[in-house]
Amino acid sequence: MDFFFTIIIVAAVLAVMSIKKKPQSYYRKRKVPTWAAPDQRPAFPHPPSQATPPARPPSKIAPDGFRYDPEGEWPFIRKDLITETEKILFNRLREALPDYHVLTQVQLSQLVHVKKGHSFKMWWMSISRMSVDFVIVDDNMRTIAAIELDDKSHYSDEDRHKADAKKDKVLTAAGIRIVRWRCEIMPEINQIKLAFPEHKNSSQNEKINQTKPNQATLPQHNEVQVKNETKQSTDTGY
Repeated sequence: MDFFFTIIIVAAVLAVMSIKKKPQSYYRKRKVPTWAAPDQRPAFPHPPSQATPPARPPSKIAPDGFRYDPEGEWPFIRKDLITETEKILFNRLREALPDYHVLTQVQLSQLVHVKKGHSFKMWWMSISRMSVDFVIVDDNMRTIAAIELDDKSHYSDEDRHKADAKKDKVLTAAGIRIVRWRCEIMPEINQIKLAFPEHKNSSQNEKINQTKPNQATLPQHNEVQVKNETKQSTDTGY
């Protein structure tokens, strides 16, 4: 028994002695590399032939998330004044009302005024962004009527419906007739003529005035001239 116990002790001592102590350098902290400060020149500068490109100014972003840079190129492109559907009605209006003029996309601020004694600024701001699709005027540029061509959004969108009601109230208060037609049921030329009977009457009056002789061009004789001519005819015997 003592023999086996002695063997175990000797083996344990040999095992402890066989473990080598690790070098102290292994436990030393490694040095963190240091980088050059931002204001120092790089170790490998660009060659003189390759100039550093100028830094591009950061693009300005508007609150809506899109670019807005007034100092750069302005992003405007040309567009048509009216849509293709509105062009069809425009041509029909010109053909049905040849004695009138058809204006498009007219602001309400060009059609009405604010009465004296009322807040000009408040009323003007409430209509400054509103417009009508077409305005019919005569040769004296007097407003005959305002025409709106409504699509489905004018009936399905509550905000558009309220805006249309406000627009109608403004024009009615100013004494301007408002005509509304739907895109799905666009009027024909004959229907447009029926909607403007005053145009037919004005055309007839102009034709009557043109057929009447101009009294200023007719020869006018006074009584003295007639008597002289009568006396001359009696003296000569004719």
